[in-house]
Amino acid sequence: MRTFLVTVRTAGHPTEYIDNESQSAAEAGEAAADRFADVPCGITVMSGGR
Repeated sequence: MRTFLVTVRTAGHPTEYIDNESQSAAEAGEAAADRFADVPCGITVMSGGR
């Protein structure tokens, strides 16, 4: 199973969470974009996790 650490930066505080359902970093990034669709943000996806 793949694990990704996703960081979403908005005008407020950054949101970090672990995505262990996506099969690739691109898929994890797309899921984050869908989750924060109405908010301007920057998304970083790193393989691994904490």
